[in-house]
Amino acid sequence: LGMSDVAMHIAHAVRPEDLRNGGEERLIDEYLDALRNSIEGLEYPRDIALRHYRLASIDYFRFILGRFWRSASVETFEKRKNSPNSTLVNRDLDAALGFVERVVTFLNGVEKEREV
Repeated sequence: LGMSDVAMHIAHAVRPEDLRNGGEERLIDEYLDALRNSIEGLEYPRDIALRHYRLASIDYFRFILGRFWRSASVETFEKRKNSPNSTLVNRDLDAALGFVERVVTFLNGVEKEREV
């Protein structure tokens, strides 16, 4: 379940520009390094962790879409833009669109896996 928490945190708190150009993978690598340093002998291969992260992001997107975005509009994002009680993807349109783009990429990857 750790990668679910990572996916949720990244969606909630990290600006889209910080995820570009390998930023997302660097954050996951930092998480994996910290995890390995705290649990002696842990074997969690990067490729498996990234797959878990992508699946967790897809699942979290499903939750956000059904729970928070069912009535979303440019106006609702504008109203929430300065709210400290709203997560980034619920108050920042660029972050929301970036989340959508990342999830589409992750879904395309899952579809390619199924073709093999």
